Amino acid sequence: MKNYFQKHVLAYLLLLVLVGLFVLGGVYSNFNQAQLDDFLATTTVTTTTVTTTTTATTTTATNDLNMHIVGYARNYDVNTFIAAPYVVNITYGTNSDPARVTLDTSFQIVNADGVPQDVQTLLQTSINAGHPVFTTTVGFVSYDSETFTLVARTYGFHDWITVTLVLDSSFVVQSYSVSSSESYDEPNSYQGSPVPAVEEYFIDSYIGGDSTPDAVAGASITSSAMQQLVTLLDAFLQAQGGQ
Repeated sequence: MKNYFQKHVLAYLLLLVLVGLFVLGGVYSNFNQAQLDDFLATTTVTTTTVTTTTTATTTTATNDLNMHIVGYARNYDVNTFIAAPYVVNITYGTNSDPARVTLDTSFQIVNADGVPQDVQTLLQTSINAGHPVFTTTVGFVSYDSETFTLVARTYGFHDWITVTLVLDSSFVVQSYSVSSSESYDEPNSYQGSPVPAVEEYFIDSYIGGDSTPDAVAGASITSSAMQQLVTLLDAFLQAQGGQ
């Protein structure tokens, strides 16, 4: 027996160590579980879910007022054409009501009788976004309804050419005068009389019944400017039933 024990002592010692480790491991595990249970019992774990909402805003350009620009024109109304030389014709509202709105030289609304303010605001915004195409280098300066004196001007080679016309009550030209500082009579290809010969040639031709006379050689820019003035003058006088 003694010999048996001596022969297997190492095996017994190893067995005792394993049993001890097993016992200690169980105790340690139970201790950790108890600690964890105590922690969970006294601690509240809060889980927060964050939801991000993205709102996409789409702006659609709509014309809720049903306002539409029909077209632009010169204003030939004898009572308003100086202060408001331009006209814009529009329609608006559910019934597409027509309206005539006058504009000043800066294309700002002068008169829009009967047109609601919100429609006027929308119209002005539309005009500002894209000015109407007008030749602003020619126009009327003044009109005296008592003396029937009409002053018009057009931009020539390097400055304004001013023409003052005296009309009769039927809006027919009776006389005129020209103020010009053109320089076409300086040495060049021009062969005619001194300034304002070309300007007078265009007015005389118009009074004589020719509203589109030929351009004058050597004075092409002055000729173009005077042709624009004659065209505008003719449209105005015809609107009044004259010339």
